Amino acid sequence: MFVLTADQIDSGSNPDRVPEATRALNALAPTLAFERTVGDEFQGAFDKGEAVVAALLALIEMDCWHIGVGVGEIDTPLPKHSREGDGPAFRSAREAVERAKRQRQPAIEGAPDAQAVLRLMNALLAGRTERQWEIAALAETLSGADIAAKLDIAPQTVSDVLKAGHAKEIAEARPTLARLLESA
Repeated sequence: MFVLTADQIDSGSNPDRVPEATRALNALAPTLAFERTVGDEFQGAFDKGEAVVAALLALIEMDCWHIGVGVGEIDTPLPKHSREGDGPAFRSAREAVERAKRQRQPAIEGAPDAQAVLRLMNALLAGRTERQWEIAALAETLSGADIAAKLDIAPQTVSDVLKAGHAKEIAEARPTLARLLESA
């Protein structure tokens, strides 16, 4: 199991983004729904590595979260609410989010190889613009020509934006990160 805990960066100076983030992550069909645990922090759980990767990318795009993922067992029966959960994955998620705060990048506890890949992906995503995120998301389901037509831009612009945003590298790394999480 994978427990993801996120804590909003500089929440005292910024609007509350917990509702937006929990809506986005709950759309990914978690095993244990994402909900606010305390203050500006929320938590939930997945049982699939690819869902964890999708959640990580969604939160990295929002650019306002300390993100920690704990890999391990969750005490059963599963609680009704994530804030009631316990077990190694929950404790690892707590350690990971604290490390994320210190290192200022997402952290995974319990899967060192996955952490290494996430660190590289995060470095490639640092500084990605809103436009690069938008076009990379469209490229998951549309061709470059279709994106160009949809956005009324030149196909070469689509290609340039995808290259600058490291879309190909991120797309290739996603299944690797998911496999490393699953095998931990």
